[in-house]
Amino acid sequence: MTDWGADWWKLSLIGGGSGALGGLVGGGADALVVPLLVLLKVFKSYKLAIGTSLAMLLPPVGVFAVVEYWRAKCKYKKDKQAPCINWGYAMFLAAAFTVGSWIVAKYAVELDADTMRTTYGAFLLVLGCVILVDEHVR
Repeated sequence: MTDWGADWWKLSLIGGGSGALGGLVGGGADALVVPLLVLLKVFKSYKLAIGTSLAMLLPPVGVFAVVEYWRAKCKYKKDKQAPCINWGYAMFLAAAFTVGSWIVAKYAVELDADTMRTTYGAFLLVLGCVILVDEHVR
């Protein structure tokens, strides 16, 4: 059985906050959960935080957000109204994500903590810069 101790409020904040961000911008779990688990001292290990974040994604955590985007109508392709989800692309991305995460995880578990922290930090910096300068997002 899990000993929640004083971590229940931290986990509520991290889970709720990343879920809210995910519903807003379509992401958040691996960009927010991992650093917060370490920063708020839930875990000392980035490797444990990454594994826990991946396990968090196993249940259909985004199902209700997906329903809302399916109900919403987006304009694209000559002002045509359609649901804000491209299911074909979503399924392809899910399959590619599954294969990619599985292959990389086989090697990532062998990396030392400093390498994982540095790699993750660099990834977030690059991702932030891309989002800030991408003209197509505006």
